[in-house]
Amino acid sequence: MPDLPDRKFAHLIRRLTVEPATAHPWNANHDELDFHHGPIVANASAEIVLNWVSKRRARSVRVGAFRLYPRALINAGYCAEEGKNARVRFFRRSDGTVVLQANAAAPAIEIGVAQFE
Repeated sequence: MPDLPDRKFAHLIRRLTVEPATAHPWNANHDELDFHHGPIVANASAEIVLNWVSKRRARSVRVGAFRLYPRALINAGYCAEEGKNARVRFFRRSDGTVVLQANAAAPAIEIGVAQFE
């Protein structure tokens, strides 16, 4: 699998090689849903660490640490705007690819992989 996300999306989301101490942890629950969403402030960049967790398999998969640019994501249609926030949604496809996508009908950015097999 190529390095994700693709560099052409660097103005929207970037993978961080070093996990910042200030990064907000996001833990998606694989056993119930294959997506995870939440609000972040729209007018400032945000650093998150995304993990996909399966309690049934007693396993957590680190998808990665990322810097998001919420206003740019909203403007490009990858996030929904809710007041002063961006609603960020990550979805895990059946092949394990994790994407950032506003909803099932919206465009998606592949950002990583979470495999449990």
